[in-house]
Amino acid sequence: MTSAQQLLDSYLSRIVNALPNDLQELADELREVVRYPDVERWALASSPESWRFLADTGLPKSCPTMIELSHEAQDLGNMVRIGTNSYGDLVCVEKATGAVVSSGHDGTGEQTQISSSPLAFLAAVCAYNKQDLAQTREAIRAIDPAAVEQGQWWFRETA
Repeated sequence: MTSAQQLLDSYLSRIVNALPNDLQELADELREVVRYPDVERWALASSPESWRFLADTGLPKSCPTMIELSHEAQDLGNMVRIGTNSYGDLVCVEKATGAVVSSGHDGTGEQTQISSSPLAFLAAVCAYNKQDLAQTREAIRAIDPAAVEQGQWWFRETA
């Protein structure tokens, strides 16, 4: 089984190597990783195997489909904000389920599940290929079937 670190390293290498020569100055920015050393304090109800890697391996700061993760996690009660998406919505981890979700600007709006766990989110990000969205959808379906169901984030982003 591929580790979170191997997934992340492979993904970062792939996106940096795909940069055109005139955009190589973006390489350092694209390699930036966000770690959450306080993840144990989030009191996530899900299995630690699905989120423990957030403390040491982390997630890419800039993710496909315009998700930008923040170094500063914010506890919102039933969720922890870890970033935002291109619509200005919050990207959070639900404490009760461990799912990564998109929620309204203030965290109280309608939620859309992005991935069933932080580890499934990392795997989906690593599988994303904007040149072949059908292949991306099938790769994500193999990782996290609910993530590509009608109305979910990855369903829309791979349409």
